[in-house]
Order: sequence, then structure tokens, then C-alpha cells
Amino acid sequence: MTGTPLASGRSNIVISAANSSGTGTATLVLSILPSTPAQVVVYPGPGTNAYRSSLYTVQVSKGTVWTSSYVYAYSRSSVQPDWHNGASPTMHFTTFSTTGPVNIQVSKTNNGAITSVSINPLSKSIPYVIINGQAILTLSQNDKIWLTINGDDTNPLFIFADPPKPAVPSGATYFGPGVTNISTSANTNHYQAKNNEVIYLDGGAWVRGNINIIGTTNVTIMGPGVLSGDLWKSENINPLSFNQFLAYCMIEGDSSSPNGSSCTVQGITIVDSPGYNIRYVNTASGVKLISPWYYSTDGFYAMHTDECFAFVGDNALFTLWYLGGSENVTITHTFAGCDNNLLICGGYWGFPTNIAWSVLVDSLDVKTYGPGVFQVWVDNTNSTYGFRNHTYQNVHVDGSLANGPLMELENYVYPWGSPNPNPPLGSCYNFSFKNVTLQGTQTQISQLCGNDATDEFHNVTFQDLQINGTLVTATNVSTYININSYVTGVGFSTASNKTISASTYVGGFISPRGSVPVGTGTNQTFVITPAAGCMVSNVVVDGVSKGAITSYTFTNIAANHTITASFSIAPTPTSIFIW
Repeated sequence: MTGTPLASGRSNIVISAANSSGTGTATLVLSILPSTPAQVVVYPGPGTNAYRSSLYTVQVSKGTVWTSSYVYAYSRSSVQPDWHNGASPTMHFTTFSTTGPVNIQVSKTNNGAITSVSINPLSKSIPYVIINGQAILTLSQNDKIWLTINGDDTNPLFIFADPPKPAVPSGATYFGPGVTNISTSANTNHYQAKNNEVIYLDGGAWVRGNINIIGTTNVTIMGPGVLSGDLWKSENINPLSFNQFLAYCMIEGDSSSPNGSSCTVQGITIVDSPGYNIRYVNTASGVKLISPWYYSTDGFYAMHTDECFAFVGDNALFTLWYLGGSENVTITHTFAGCDNNLLICGGYWGFPTNIAWSVLVDSLDVKTYGPGVFQVWVDNTNSTYGFRNHTYQNVHVDGSLANGPLMELENYVYPWGSPNPNPPLGSCYNFSFKNVTLQGTQTQISQLCGNDATDEFHNVTFQDLQINGTLVTATNVSTYININSYVTGVGFSTASNKTISASTYVGGFISPRGSVPVGTGTNQTFVITPAAGCMVSNVVVDGVSKGAITSYTFTNIAANHTITASFSIAPTPTSIFIW
């Protein structure tokens, strides 16, 4: 590191700094530089250091001031065969709100030094730098990231940059900061919601218990607080009969009517569910699930899942909905992982032909320890039953699949209960996979297999499916997917898209970011926004400096391009900053 005083009293300091790939050289300018700061709000803890991390601290920049964001920690023993079995991994997490880009400083406690950081999801190209044993990175609203620090996979740190919390509605059932049991009724802590009720968990609230919305309409569960299942142990709940087991679902609605599905869950974090997390709600938005230690802790059964996070011990996402569903199912802008079973359950038994809703999974990031990502099993006594009209697009899987294939689409005998007929009957139609990338390898070949000439998969198409850097085509598909003779209408194609790689150094945000697919002959505009206390210092397009601009438009695109933004930052007198 070198420093040179300037006539103005400012100093230029050149340091070795890392962008999102961990390398780069940056210039630190110690001066107050104009920007419009994001509005940042951090939340208190639940008091007396309850559930507080003893390993990490997180501070959020408000321009010239660092503010601490309370970091929670929760640990229990893992029974998962593919994820630290017999150990007690600790999940560390913090939530704050922001209206725009913000710089984050992560430190280890007790003078421990950070020497390496891995940040997922990779598609977001989160910029970071390590200075004096601390990690500094830039996040923007709705970022949900998974940090592995110094290679310690048993102590991940999740950071959630939420939108501003909603105001507390008049008449809401309110839980403020503190550790609270949700209900003392019969000492059960199973809270029964009422029609039109708003249940608000504020920042710093750690609410122990679960919420039953069966038989209700228009229930809203919201806020930046935590709903915890730590009153119970999965080991005691899982052996119960299925109906008894469902009583411990963290949020449970109606499976066979749209009433319970009118519930909306917004912003909360659910920790250590003893069983299923969220079942049969209409909308889950900005919800975070952290329950990876035990199996049968399924994630989201919702008609609409958007801007959510899940790290759970079974299927994280469900595209199936039972007979009461009347809307098309969507899962969008979500980051999910699991450590048991495939990530997305697209169905098990099959539905009758009058169930006409479709499924769209769009903009999904995956970091998983489980055996795969896409699962559709058809297992029925009626050949006309099945699943139809599923689209999976813009899916990015970080790393390799250590325990299975990318996809299992097949007639398959369901192994965990009724109806499990043999042979498994049913047919599926119109499955589309577009712009799906497995960054690494699969340890087993994927399956696309019908049962017989009556029970088949029809019209399955792949556009820009890439596995370990290779485009899957009709020529090489047998290397990656086993397709039997009971599959019809299989197609492979490549969109006539180009890619613009958009990234930043620490200190600001570019939108859109990452690898951005664009149509040939079209235009694409990128907007560059500095974090609080920062300003744009340079934008480089295809290796050519464009200066301190805040937007750039590629026109009539005919080739791949790159765009990278760097920033100048105004530090406090006692802080070291960037670029």
C-alpha cells in the first residue's frame, strides 16, 4: 500500500483490492465525494445478546458512519448424510433494509482475520475486497448472499438486504424486539390465526412457535423478525402420524381449498422448523428459511414465491399445488439450497387433466448439497394423470452436484407412502428448460424416462442448457441425460442471444448485473449507482474507458460485450476505503 498527499489535502492510496473475482488494483481517494446515500435501517437484537453470533460482526455503511447490524447464530446437530452429519453447524445471519447500494464490512470477532471469502450466488457477481483482515462488499436491495469465510462451511454467514419494512398496520397482532413464545394457550404455542388478521414480527423479534392459517382468509404474516421452531425437536416431531406432524408446520394452510392459500407471508425469517416450513399460502415474498439440520423440513409450498431464500433439509421449492389451486404457479428471483432430496419438487403423483394451471420458475440461483435440482416423479394408477406446462428458465446452479443428477423427470414409484402403485402410471406434457446452467458437474446422469407407450413424457425442450461449460445438444445429450423410448418431442436449440458481462468493483451497483443475455440487434442500457459516500470514477466498456458516467447503452448488439464500473469512496477519518 502506498500513499501520496495531494495539494488539496486529499490522499491517493493504491492498494491490491479484489473485485468479484478476487483480483484487481484499486485507488483509494480519502476525500468527501458527493452521492445520494441509500436509506439504511438496521434492527436491534432480541436483547441480552440472545442468539447472537460470537464469530462474526457485520457493519453497514451510511456514507461516513458504520452501523452494526445484529448477527444471529443458531446451531443444532445435523443428521443429514451429505452435510456435516453428526456435527453441529451454526447458521449466522443478519437482516437490514436499504433503498439502494450499500457497503458492508464483515469482521471476525476476537481479532480473528478474514483471509478468504466465497460469495454465492455467483451470478450476482458481488464485488468484495479483503483489507486488514476484514471483508468489504457492496450489496443492493433484495440481495441475499451466502458467505463462506476462510473455507469454514460449518459456519456460513447469510446477509439479507431487504427493502424497507412496511409500517405496522392498525390493529395488527404485534411482536416487538425480544424472545417471545407465540401463545400460552394450553402451553402449545400453536397460534391460530383469524380471518383478515395481520401478524407483524418486527426487527429484533424472535418469536417461538408456529402459525395455523387453516380455515382462514386474507391472513398476512409480515415484518423483518424471526419465527422460530426451536421449542421442538425434529427428532420428536418426525415420527408422529402425518396429521400430527402437520401440526408443527411453521405456517400451515389449506391443501384442498383456496381459502388458506389467500395468506401472504412477507419478509420474515423462519429458523429451525421441526417439520415443513410454509405450506399452502398464496404468496411468499422476501421470506428467508434456515432449517438445514434435519430432513422433512420442506421449504415453500406457495402459489407465488418471489425474492425468497431457502436453505433447508429437504425439497426447498414446490411447483405442485393440490386441487384447490386456481392460479398459475410462479417462483421468481429466488436463491435456494438444500442438503437432502432434489431442490425443486415439480410433482409426485400427477393431477387430472382438468387441473390446468401452469408453472414458471424464472431467475433462480442454486447452491445445494442435495442430490439434484429438478424433480418430477409421476406415480399414479391412471394414465391420464400427470403434470403439464412447466417452464424453467434463467436457472444458475453454483458448483457441482456431488450427490446426484441435475434432473429426474420420470415415471417413478414414490418411495415414501401412498399411493405408490407399481407400475407408476401417468403422462406429462410441455416441459421447457431455457438458459439453465450447471456450473460444475453432475455425479449421476440425468433421467428423462417414461414408463411405457401409454405413460410418457411429451414435448420436452432444452434451449441453452449448459453443464460444466458444455452446451447440451442432440449430438451429445446421451453424455448428460438418459432419455428412453417413452419420451416424445425432445428438442434442443440455442437462442440467438449475445451476452454482456456486467460487473463492478466495491462501492456501487450496476443494473442489470452478471451475465446478461440480450437479443441480437437489440439495445441494452446499464445504470450505474454508487453506494452511500461514493461516486462513479470510471466505466470501462470492452476495455475502453468511458469516464465517470452513470449509464451506458449498447445499441444494435451483434457481439458479446463487457462493462465494468469502478468507484471512488469517501471514508471516515478512521476507516480504510476504496477504489
